[in-house]
Amino acid sequence: MDVLPAGALVIRPNVIFTLVDDWGSFDAAFRERALRPEQPAQLHTPTIDALASEGMLLDRYYTQHICSPTRSALLSGRYQIHTGLQDGIIQDWARVCLPPSFGTLGDAFTSLGYRSAMIGKWHAGIYRDACLPWNRGFATYFGYLTGSELHYTKINRTPRGSPPGSNSSTRMYPDLRTEAGPVRSYCINPPLDPPAPPAPPCGLPGQPPCSYTQRSGYLPGGHDAVDFHYTTLDLAKASCDALANCSAITFEAADPADCESAPYCKIFFKTAEAGTSASGDGWLTYFKYPLPPSSEGDPSCYSTHLFTAEAIRVIQGTPPTKPLFLYLALQDVHEPLEVPAKYIAPFAGTIMDGGRRTYAAMVSVVDECLANVTGALKAARMWENTILVVSNDNGGWMGYGGLNTPYRGHKTTLWEGGIRGISFVVAPGRLTPGSSFGGLFHVTDWLPTLVAAAGSTAASLGPTFAGLDGINQWHALTAVQPPVGRRDGRGRALLAPSDAAEFPRTEILHNIEGVEGSGVAVVRVGAYKLLHRMQAALAFGGQLCCFSAPPSDANATSSCPPALANHSEPLPEFLLFDIDADPAERQDLSQALPEVVQQLKGRLDAYNATNVPCCICTGSARTEEMDQPPEDGYWMSFRDQSDNPDPNCKLQNRPPPGGAQAEEASAGLG
Repeated sequence: MDVLPAGALVIRPNVIFTLVDDWGSFDAAFRERALRPEQPAQLHTPTIDALASEGMLLDRYYTQHICSPTRSALLSGRYQIHTGLQDGIIQDWARVCLPPSFGTLGDAFTSLGYRSAMIGKWHAGIYRDACLPWNRGFATYFGYLTGSELHYTKINRTPRGSPPGSNSSTRMYPDLRTEAGPVRSYCINPPLDPPAPPAPPCGLPGQPPCSYTQRSGYLPGGHDAVDFHYTTLDLAKASCDALANCSAITFEAADPADCESAPYCKIFFKTAEAGTSASGDGWLTYFKYPLPPSSEGDPSCYSTHLFTAEAIRVIQGTPPTKPLFLYLALQDVHEPLEVPAKYIAPFAGTIMDGGRRTYAAMVSVVDECLANVTGALKAARMWENTILVVSNDNGGWMGYGGLNTPYRGHKTTLWEGGIRGISFVVAPGRLTPGSSFGGLFHVTDWLPTLVAAAGSTAASLGPTFAGLDGINQWHALTAVQPPVGRRDGRGRALLAPSDAAEFPRTEILHNIEGVEGSGVAVVRVGAYKLLHRMQAALAFGGQLCCFSAPPSDANATSSCPPALANHSEPLPEFLLFDIDADPAERQDLSQALPEVVQQLKGRLDAYNATNVPCCICTGSARTEEMDQPPEDGYWMSFRDQSDNPDPNCKLQNRPPPGGAQAEEASAGLG
């Protein structure tokens, strides 16, 4: 299909941006085939593969290293150092959000006459009404506001205060709402007190035996009655019987017989605050007391199915004369590892690791979602005038089944495995099908790039879009053509890295963490990446090093140069890698190329000179709001919406466009 010349389009294109949570950069069948051609692909992603083939792959695409930073960068077109969100995620209890004085993608497309809708995970802060998605440019919203919850029951796993008279001090509450209020659904049980122990107590001499209920899956970390034991199932039940605060035991095993005798199993003892929603494959949980009703395991309640159905409803309800901007932020493939059983079955004989198997099934659900959404666009005759972007929000989490081969590291890290994204764009009639873009592309670039694709510029949208870090790359994307001899190894049309003059972006600030730039700092300029104050140890069960070859299973052994493989040894203050030649970050060049180190250090210093105070670093204290239940029983903005008192949070406290009166008026929408 020929690419239309600039200015030829009369009707603005529909724009669908799909963000997949914690999706590893290795984790699509087309990636497996490219990196491991000698073996059949394990994952089943026919729709993702077809869309990637029809569209343009972004070969040097980067996100941030974890949820909130990527979402705030995507929405605002700004680096973390310019939003006050330099460190980690926005916690549910924090008086922190993407500063309301900044315009968002939703604001941009609404101002261009679009119907702007958001579905799915927000995680850009909730403490005041001005932070919420329907007050950030999205006319309609359906999703969850916080960062993590259970896929079926929509229960957020952060305990907060219980009403007077409850039999526990804290509860866990649901998070699913629209711009009009909470979503009332049989999928969501009203928040229940943890079941009280029966009277008289069970299990001790002279008392009736406890009757344990078995469920597949594990309970979340924390809320331990005692430290874990290496023991047998029967001995663990006896120990739990003797503990008044023990409500369940959970352990990794496919069959309870695996833990009936030596070798002993590692068994965890959980209190009632751990909840009753066990999730994941390859684990078992035994509950000591009767379980309340639950939608756990009901496919009709699974989050991605609900979000897909809502996306189809939005598409079908969009008038032909109104262009649509839809931001679809899926919960999959974020832990907890939960998925309807039918999606796991195809991997039973090919993926032996239980976590990886469930994760692969969750990727299949994402694939099905994209098939249904694109099918709805075609049925509504919108597809030929649509730009579809598919992106992850950060690297996969190795502790929960994700893989980022061949890159080093994983989610939460600024190694390539944490930030090297997987993304493609499908735009019939606008971008060359079956092509690759070899230039650097950062998640902040989407705002100015997609606004340009809609026929406008970010600069024309007003002062809330001034000073963006994102770069408009639409012209460069549309310039990719398939001339002879300019194709990659998959036969895709390619603008190669040597064509630097054709690429708008020459460097990326991956981040500068900490107060006044005191933490980890990473920048890429051209092919070189400089890492300052990197830590060797990784949290969350991740692996420091890269895979020497693409693994056949999640249990594959990682491989690194000896100087970088020892987690206990501190790393050098500066590390330098040629990412084009060494994408796995194996060969540190800092000693061989000191002049390049100094050049890139100069760029870090220049960026740090523009660093705004780190509100999230010092202003994330737990608020009194967490001592109370949500006002309507579902997570929402705080009762006390006063400014964050931390002196580093002045940017957060600036009113939204229109001032305080606009914020007060918008409060009625929630």
